[in-house]
Amino acid sequence: MNVLDEVMTVSEAARRWDKDVRTIRQACTYYKGNPPRFASDEVRQSGRTWLITLEGMERVYGVPTAKTKSVNVLDGVMTVAEAAERWGKASITVRQACTGYKKAPPRFREDEARRSGTTWLITVAGMIRVFGSEKAK
Repeated sequence: MNVLDEVMTVSEAARRWDKDVRTIRQACTYYKGNPPRFASDEVRQSGRTWLITLEGMERVYGVPTAKTKSVNVLDGVMTVAEAAERWGKASITVRQACTGYKKAPPRFREDEARRSGTTWLITVAGMIRVFGSEKAK
């Protein structure tokens, strides 16, 4: 299974589980004194976007399909904003590598980047293949 299929944004999770976006976002963090419903290895923030594992959604909200099993895939996936920051690139450069531009095709393969709502999710392996090693911190 592709790592990108095991991670989703809050908006995609809300659509797939037929829940309100606010309900899922509140389950990611402390809200009104209540602890998060997701474990720390099931959810993380990438820039301003929350990423949630399929396994975490299934644990908290039940199984919408027969898909299961996941290791901590969140470490291998990021948004365009996080990728741009980690590699020292402009966000538009990374986004255009996802979408292509003018007559140039996308630089990422299908198993390296996909769109989740309005957010692009990119694998670390894809970033390394397209842009080389991550910049030194």
